[in-house]
Amino acid sequence: MNFRSIILTFILIFFYSSPYAEDQPTQITLGHEDQNAYPWVLEGIGGYSGLDLELIDLLQDKFGIKIKTVGYPWTRALVTMQRGDIDGVFAASYKPEREKYGCYPFKGGKLDGDRRIHTSGYSLYILKGSNLKFDGDKFENLVSGIGVTDIGVQRSFSIIPSLEKFDVSLNDSSADPGHILNLLFHKRIAAAAIQADRADQIIAAKPLYQKEIVKYETDKKPFHQKPYFIMLSHQFVKRYPEFSETFWDAVEEVRNSSEYRQRETEFYDL
Repeated sequence: MNFRSIILTFILIFFYSSPYAEDQPTQITLGHEDQNAYPWVLEGIGGYSGLDLELIDLLQDKFGIKIKTVGYPWTRALVTMQRGDIDGVFAASYKPEREKYGCYPFKGGKLDGDRRIHTSGYSLYILKGSNLKFDGDKFENLVSGIGVTDIGVQRSFSIIPSLEKFDVSLNDSSADPGHILNLLFHKRIAAAAIQADRADQIIAAKPLYQKEIVKYETDKKPFHQKPYFIMLSHQFVKRYPEFSETFWDAVEEVRNSSEYRQRETEFYDL
């Protein structure tokens, strides 16, 4: 092998083993819902913040790649990913029908919950004095003080099909959990099924809500914790199949890191 061939071989080996090779993107754009979802995504002065953004910031540092995040109405975020106009969305719970929009992390043919961005869940909120009961199979005494029987839910959120199995009427007129709790406070709905972290924050900030609204204690489905993921577009995964798996691996690694735990502590201490 002559000197020129040796140099060419060295260049090829370096290029294809480098983290900056063409099989790794130079920038990633991820969409998220433009509504507050405490503590994961919060809109404020200067843009969005929250624990999901902190984790993504650490991912950005890890890969040395700019990760741009953009807020959308949730359904638009999914459709925009489906078209390939953005590379992924967060944070998405698993629904089989969402696989037409993009890809979840799978391992061995099964959804890999270890590579989630976070775990969250829904809780059922009622007014003090309500006689509502839920045993996991049916609701009883689902009625407000003015005769309304609706359960308030956030528009397009994944708990909707789970509740529809119980043959109850749902009010999905808003994606804003604060508005839904206000409807409950004024007895315009009989109960509210909302992501617990955000609902608890809203109630804690409003003394009137604290006096009147309580969490119905149950561990029955669909009121349980579940994993949420960064989905990646079909186009992105097809173009960067190995990097996509590496990216999802890194989500798990960063989520369990001391750096993320420190940021989590600082976030809650603010």
